[in-house]
Amino acid sequence: MVEHLPRLGDEHSVPCLDIPALPPGCEPRHLLEAAPAALALPDLCGRSEPGVAAKAAFVQLACASAETSELAGSLGCTPRAVQLLRHRPVPAPLLRAVALGAGLREVHAQGVPRPLLP
Repeated sequence: MVEHLPRLGDEHSVPCLDIPALPPGCEPRHLLEAAPAALALPDLCGRSEPGVAAKAAFVQLACASAETSELAGSLGCTPRAVQLLRHRPVPAPLLRAVALGAGLREVHAQGVPRPLLP
């Protein structure tokens, strides 16, 4: 029975929510919250592989709107560590998950009610 059910991916479900992934002017704190949440981590502390991947996703998404020193302060690391994270490969699904999580947090913070269906 299950094999006959339709499979819906992000390309079908996300547009229904009408939430932009990483809206312009997204607050860095929303990215900072969304990065560990995308991998079910409590925070961005530590040096585990998932933690480093989440940090790299945060840096790569936030670097367009924040200075290296600001990102270093947010992560509690050195500017050199931020530069290394900026060039670390990050899986595209993780980047999408963090961007969408930040977009959801941004919409929630604005308090704008949105219909679930168009």
